[in-house]
Amino acid sequence: QSKGFQAEITTDKQGDPLVRSNSGGAKFGVYFYECKGRQRCPSIQFSAGFSGTGITAAKVAEWNRSRRFGRVYQDKDNDPWIEMDVDLEHGANTEAIANDLDRWTSVMGEFMRYIGR
Repeated sequence: QSKGFQAEITTDKQGDPLVRSNSGGAKFGVYFYECKGRQRCPSIQFSAGFSGTGITAAKVAEWNRSRRFGRVYQDKDNDPWIEMDVDLEHGANTEAIANDLDRWTSVMGEFMRYIGR
């Protein structure tokens, strides 16, 4: 929120924290993994899905082959999802996480242009 994003804080199906937000007109989630009680969660994942794009498997493969950040896959309906994992196991300060958020919104924006959104 301090970076100007709206944030809905909730939990996922496993009871781990989940933050829902949006950037550039696209909704995304920030999933927290391997959380144990109130301790810091050792990893997070930014994730966004897009329906009705008509993206081909070849175009997905080209994205994954030519980009370092933002792994793309197609779900059972052939809709593309882009995800970016962040390792926090050994700690991360507010600046580092803000940098990861900036990287994510940049990668997601680039992907949106790639699929014509």
